[in-house]
Amino acid sequence: MYLSVAFLCFFFTFLIFYKGLHKRANYLCMRGSFMAAAVVWGFLLVMSTEVLSRFSALSFWPLVKFWGIASVGAYLIYVYLISRAKPVFRIFRSVPVTPETAAKLSRFEVVLLLYIAFIFVSTAVIALFSAPNNWDSMTYHLSRVAHWIANRGVSHYPTNVTFQLYINPGAEFALAHFLILGGGDRFANFVQWLSMAGSVVGVSSIAGRLGADRRGQFIAAALAASIPMGILQSTSTQNDYAAAFWLVCFVYYALILMDAPKKTTALAAGISLGIAVLVKDELSFNPRPCVRGDIVCCDTPIVLASFNPRPCVRGDTNYAVKGTGGSFVSIHAPA
Repeated sequence: MYLSVAFLCFFFTFLIFYKGLHKRANYLCMRGSFMAAAVVWGFLLVMSTEVLSRFSALSFWPLVKFWGIASVGAYLIYVYLISRAKPVFRIFRSVPVTPETAAKLSRFEVVLLLYIAFIFVSTAVIALFSAPNNWDSMTYHLSRVAHWIANRGVSHYPTNVTFQLYINPGAEFALAHFLILGGGDRFANFVQWLSMAGSVVGVSSIAGRLGADRRGQFIAAALAASIPMGILQSTSTQNDYAAAFWLVCFVYYALILMDAPKKTTALAAGISLGIAVLVKDELSFNPRPCVRGDIVCCDTPIVLASFNPRPCVRGDTNYAVKGTGGSFVSIHAPA
């Protein structure tokens, strides 16, 4: 199945961070390597969509070639980083075992792990065998992707459903890759499902960065996995969990950046936030994080921008803009 070519790129990118770069960055544990690989993979997905669309080439074989080249490139980088003296196909090497990873799981942690696994497996089965059928998926999430596939690009097209054209398209970029490489909508729900899994990993990592022990990180992961709306959306083609995942990535790298400022960490945080805004415009805000105790916060108001975008900022006043559904959304301009 050609969709696996894209995941091969993610797998080898994960190995680059986990096996090849763990000595250079102490936060590149398995979960940290997962987050780093997700950022690289997301960046490649967005760039490939934009570039191929520019040449009306967003179709099956160009995507297969792109992800195939990216996978081979990631594998060669991994081999180079590990050791040119080692056998080329020996891709699994041992990473130094830390006291935390060496300790056996307690019964409570095993129960939480099984609980999370149950949620993952049950939602994955539903996502695989249930066709997308909610209102948002039918009106614009999937319909705009169908237009893109037919037009071989993400340019605007004639439609009377105008919000297909201006609502942020980040999650649908991934949907387009899944539909084109998967040969249909069988795996369309897995954009959200994978975002749920990544969010659980990221939340546990954030808990660890904030000082939680292993037990606390398991609790954080279980709470994140059991959000009722999250369970429901993980089996759909909406974009809320995708936006949540990229915001989790941003917070994770923002915490690392505060402890050890590095250009690569700042780049990862910037890419995460950029993709988050590309997925959902409610995440548009001025991200100047500061530390107050152990809490990451932003010193400017969050601008909720889920409306027909015709804003007029007037000094420090608060005003309302009529939304697409007839409601009003307050826009708080920074003083």
